[in-house]
Formats: sequence, C-alpha cells, structure tokens
Amino acid sequence: MTTPSGSIFHATDRGSPARSALVSPSSPSALVIHNDEELPEEILECLGEDPSKLPVTHITVPSSVVTRWTHVMFNGLPKEDKDGGFKPPLLNTEVEAILPTTSVKKDRDQVASQTQMLASLGAHSEALKLIASCTTELPEPFKKQLGKLLSDSANLISDLVFTTSQTRRHLLFPLLSKQVKELTLKVPPREFLFGANMADELRTAKSAERLAKDLKAPCSTSQNQHRFSKSEGGCFKPKEPDSSTESRTEVNRALLSENVQKVVQTNPSTGRFPYVDGRDCLRKAYQQRGLPEEAIDTMIRSISHTTLRQYQTTYKLWWDYCTQTNTDYFNATPHQVIQFLQQLLVTKSHNYGTFNSHRSALSLLLSGNIGNDSDLKRYLKGIMRLRPTKPKYSTTWDPAPVVKYLQALFPYDRLSLETLTSKVVTLLALISAHRVQTLSLIQLSNIQISESGITIKITEPTKTSLRTGIYPVMKYKYFTAQPESCIVLAIQAYINRTEELRNSEDFLFITTKKPFKKASTNTISRWIKNTLHEAGVDTSVFSGHSTRHAATSAAVRKGISVEIIRQNVGWTATSRVFETFYNRPLSTGDNICNAILS
Repeated sequence: MTTPSGSIFHATDRGSPARSALVSPSSPSALVIHNDEELPEEILECLGEDPSKLPVTHITVPSSVVTRWTHVMFNGLPKEDKDGGFKPPLLNTEVEAILPTTSVKKDRDQVASQTQMLASLGAHSEALKLIASCTTELPEPFKKQLGKLLSDSANLISDLVFTTSQTRRHLLFPLLSKQVKELTLKVPPREFLFGANMADELRTAKSAERLAKDLKAPCSTSQNQHRFSKSEGGCFKPKEPDSSTESRTEVNRALLSENVQKVVQTNPSTGRFPYVDGRDCLRKAYQQRGLPEEAIDTMIRSISHTTLRQYQTTYKLWWDYCTQTNTDYFNATPHQVIQFLQQLLVTKSHNYGTFNSHRSALSLLLSGNIGNDSDLKRYLKGIMRLRPTKPKYSTTWDPAPVVKYLQALFPYDRLSLETLTSKVVTLLALISAHRVQTLSLIQLSNIQISESGITIKITEPTKTSLRTGIYPVMKYKYFTAQPESCIVLAIQAYINRTEELRNSEDFLFITTKKPFKKASTNTISRWIKNTLHEAGVDTSVFSGHSTRHAATSAAVRKGISVEIIRQNVGWTATSRVFETFYNRPLSTGDNICNAILS
C-alpha cells in the first residue's frame, strides 16, 4: 500500500522484524505497522470512534422496485414524466443575448435537470395529500413518520434545486461585468436566474453612478473650482460673486429644487450641482416663460422619445459648460451658445449634423429665437464647410444573395421560431424598403389577408408621417410561382406559430424568448443584421437599416422609377432624400474585370 507521499506501509506482527527485502536504500521511506500495538485510552478518545465499529444503516429495497429503478437509470424517463408543473429559474433574456452558444446550451442542460428534480417534488406533494386524505385506519405515529420522511426528502430536493441555481449563476459570472455580478449577488434566483427586474436595476445603478460622479468634487482642493480664483500664494480663494449672476443662479436652482432634492436624497455626496433629466429641464424652461402647466405637457409631447433621447446629450454638455463658466442655463445669449459650440468643435470630432442637432436642442431650451440668430447661422455654415455631413454608406450590397439565402429557409414547419422570425422581418424589410421603426409598428388588427394577398396598414405615427401626413400601407399579392419567397405565406406561417405565445399582444413581431412581448426596433434590427451576416453581407460595415439602401438602389437598377420608390417608402414627391442618401452603387469593385474574364 502506498501513501500519497510515496511511503510504503509494512504490516508485521509485534516482535518480528519487517522484511528488509521490501526496504532497500533506493526505496522510499517505509512505515512499519504493528497490528497488536495498543494505545492509551486517552489518545484513542482524541482520535474519535473507530469507524469500523460504528453501526451501519442498511436500507432494504424490494427486488421488484430495484428492477424498475434500474431500468429508469439505464433508459431514462419519458419526456412527459419529467415535467411536474414546477418551473426552475429561467435565464434572463438580457444575459442570454450576450452569452456564447455553448454556455446557453450548458445552462439549458442544467435547467432540464432542475425541471426533473421539481417534478419529483410534485410526486412528493401528491403523496402528502394522499396521506392527509386517507380514510382508512392508519396508526397516527405511522402517518406522522411517513409524512416526515416525505417532507425531509422534498427539502433535500429543494435544496439541490437551489444549489444548482447558484451553480448556474457562478458559471456565468465570469462572462458578465463586475457591476452585474455585484448587483445580482444580492438578488436570490426566483422566476429568473438573475432576478425579474435585472435590466431596470442595472439602469438604476448606472444612473446612480453617473449622478454620483456629477455630485463628486473634481478635486480635494475645492468643490467647485470655477467658483474659486488663485491668490498670490498659489492657493484658491472664493471669487466675489457678481450680483446679477448670483441672482440668476438662485432662480435656476429654485426652478430645479424638487428634482435636485431627490437626487441629493438618494446620493448624499457633496460636490458640483448635478445635472437633472432633460425632460424636466424643458419643463422648467417653459415654466420660467410663464406657460400654463397643461400647455407644457402638450408641448413636451410634441417631441418624440427618440428625439428627446438625442437631445439629452446636448442638455448634459450644456449643463457642464454652464456650470464651468457660470452661464445662465435657461437665458444664455447667442454668443454664449457659439462659444459653447466652439469648445465642442475643438474637443470633439463631430460633423455638422451633430452641431445642427445641438442648435435645435438649445432652441427648445433657451428663451429668445436662438435658432434664427444671424451670427449663429453664419457660424454653423462655417462648421458645415469644415466638417460636412457625409452619407453613412458610399456603396451598398446586392440583395440577390440574401434573397437566395432566405429562399433556402423553407418549408416553415421545419424552422425554429428564431429562424422563422428572422426570415419574415428580413424579407419584409427588403421588399417594403421601410424603416425598422415602421416594421415594429405593424399590428395584427391592421393586417387583412384575403384570397388575393395581404394588406398592412400602419396607424401609429412614424418618423415622417406627422410631417407628411402619409401613413404607410403595404400591399402584396401571393407569389405562387415561388412559395419560398412569398411574403404572404411567410407572415401567415409566423402568425400561426406565435398565436399561442403572444397572449394579448397585438403587435406582429414579438420576442422569441420568454416573456414574449413586443419586439423593439433594436431587437428587429439585430435580427436583420444577423440574417445579413449569415447570408454573406459584411455586417461590420452595413447595419440592419441598410436593407432600405439595398432595396431602393436595386429597384432603380431594375428600372423602377424614383417616383414609385418615393410613394412606396413614404417620401414626398419633391424629396431628395433618396438621391442624396439612399441611391448607392454595389460595393463590388471588380464588375468590369469579372465581365471581361467570364
């Protein structure tokens, strides 16, 4: 017998020497054991009880049960017997979206094991109910003992389910950020593995982190360095505040006191006065101009959520600039706005479109007609020459290979929900040339399918509908010659597949994983981009929105008039958007070479 260290044990009778043949100078150190050597009782007590003398509990299992259990161990249970009604924690959709396929598969295998554990809990529950409802004369001690054994067994299984959930989380933690790990460690796994409100809690944590940075003093020397000046000795001393500036600052602080008070309560740090949400800043600006409260709500509703999200960046940059320069946040002059834009021109690499967006955002916020100031207009023309806006794409891709790839995804009953969804959205994006936003607004209640084809009406406001008054209507006939390319059949198959998943959701496109809900524009764009990648399009250059460029450019190459294209995609008759931004040549540069050599 060899120990982990390599020593050799030799068992001998007392008084008889160990055989020296087993111990040579080249052998490892040898330990000789005397079987009849007795140790004092006090030492034996320190060593504990002899395990070989402890009573062994024998569990007797009938042979008929052994054969049945052995069969299950070797062959497994039928699928319908593995589901007992209880559900293990689901993997959060946000986490699953960023995981590699192998990690998702491993987690699903563990979910299957947990489901089977929980099925056994269902059996335990039924057994306990039978004991409780038993009308025959069973001894009370027997019923109690049986119930306790079942309860103990159920507790062991429940703890195993919990341990497996913790293991699932710890296996995925290395793939997540440190902030997500710290946030989810405090949340026990229940319906979802990382908590039901993971996305909201993460956004709240990030928002609090940003606010904390705003509240934190930029250095230990001063809390607001711009309010201090250097003395002769090199130290900072408070500036003498200008009376007009101080009064304006106090007015602005009073206007934002409610929101700032909330921020300070949740982030009790000291430091620079923090930035408040852009929507609230607009509200306070309108209040300062004396507008009635009910009118302010209507005015803010005129700004779309996407536009306001874009303006948020401007308002934050403007807040920082005003704080550094003691500029009135709500009543700045056009020259102060020019100075702000010049600072961005020097420190940022943005083009003219970004600066024009800054101008539009500040026109809403500041009093006076800032947007029409002649000096500001001249300044922006200079930026337009220095940094002109360039189209996102100088070329586009050929839709033909993508269409061929989509045709191969047929018949529909053999496709997974993810694949079917990706085909429908990509095919519809190509043949309609509409924006992803428009596709996300399609509702089942506005779809009419007849013997001749399908009609889809968009009744929700789109990017251009409020300005042009045109709400898109898509009409397509059955393409019986190529059913694999027929959008009518594809949409019908998608509606039938998702009928039992969508509950009361009326929007056509829903997420492919639980909880099934309306798919956002970002999700639909990701589906399209992934499909383009699978079809061979260079998605490091082209996004999901590029289907609009590819489809309209291909239509012109096929001889479709620009007027028809404008009508189809919702551009006005005089619009130059297509010619300026969408009509692009193919991205292949060797067409002539191929034509000559082929």
